[in-house]
Amino acid sequence: MSQVFNNPGGGARHAVVAREAAEWLVRLSDSECTREEREEFIAWLRRSNLHVEEFLRISELTGTLAHYQSWPDDSVADLIASARAGDSAGVVRIGTSSRPDMQLSESSGPATRGRWRVFLALAASLAIVTLAVGVVAGMFDWGSKTYVTNAGEMRSITLEDGSVVDLNTRSRLRARFTATERRLQLLAGEAIFNVATNPRRPFRVLAGSSEIVAMGTQFNVDAHDSRTVVTVLEGRVRVANNTDARSQGAGPMELGRGEQAVIARHQPPKRIPGADTAKATAWTERRLFFEGATLADIAAEFARYNDKIIRIDSQALAVRRITGVFNATDQATFVEFLRTHSDVRVREDERGWVLEDGSGEKGAVGAER
Repeated sequence: MSQVFNNPGGGARHAVVAREAAEWLVRLSDSECTREEREEFIAWLRRSNLHVEEFLRISELTGTLAHYQSWPDDSVADLIASARAGDSAGVVRIGTSSRPDMQLSESSGPATRGRWRVFLALAASLAIVTLAVGVVAGMFDWGSKTYVTNAGEMRSITLEDGSVVDLNTRSRLRARFTATERRLQLLAGEAIFNVATNPRRPFRVLAGSSEIVAMGTQFNVDAHDSRTVVTVLEGRVRVANNTDARSQGAGPMELGRGEQAVIARHQPPKRIPGADTAKATAWTERRLFFEGATLADIAAEFARYNDKIIRIDSQALAVRRITGVFNATDQATFVEFLRTHSDVRVREDERGWVLEDGSGEKGAVGAER
């Protein structure tokens, strides 16, 4: 049986995993650890029970992680019962079997007992993986609430502290309140935060790599894949790029009314004084302002508000820049505007519209439907 577990490269692999586990412990212990890093940690845990084993060993889970306020008070037995109830397929009940030939008795020979030891060890490791992943994943979201809007939907949310959040279409917000802090994460989309003043409970908003700390204020946050735009409508906020601030030596930036900051990965926050706040909040009236925006960006913005989408089948058209104001839920009017361009051909199907390069069509104006 020892030959089954013989792995000449096992020692090297253990060393690599141990080093990774130590690095994760350092990252998770950092007060500026981001949500993205925590989600990466959960994915790393799930990849192998060896990852779980090494992390538990290095961090001494029952000691180090017990200091987290969100650590549950349940006993180990209760946690195992909870894990089993939550995912019965991932937990093996030890010591039971419906097969008579798998029952262990006093008369069983050494080989049989050896096989059972292996079986019990594997079953125990499965239980540990399920328990550890479930508990650690829950640790970071303990007591949080998530709010979601669909295409074309806008929603006004009054939080438990009296603050109000106006959530734009296709947005996702997670909120977690404690006795000492109000922490929200804009996972996708856009929102206006009208913050109830409470100096003893900081109001923090995480969006991408940025962190915004409000000081009794109202501000708009637009979270894109590559950047986050913060516009202050009233009061003041403090903005920082959590991912790169330490490496670049850039500290937090304070913004006042009418100021805007653009925060992108691997770049220090960029301040824009005298920002057009009416333009930044035009989405509340379902208006879209575009000033020199590419057609690709415009199509993506319309897609946030509509089920039908605009697809672009030409790189030349995708980078074309357009300025104008359009109704967010009236793509048809925008498409008709494009039809007036002789070098744009529009094709309509069940998914929406396809824009093609019509510059080669002599005298072409508009397009066929």
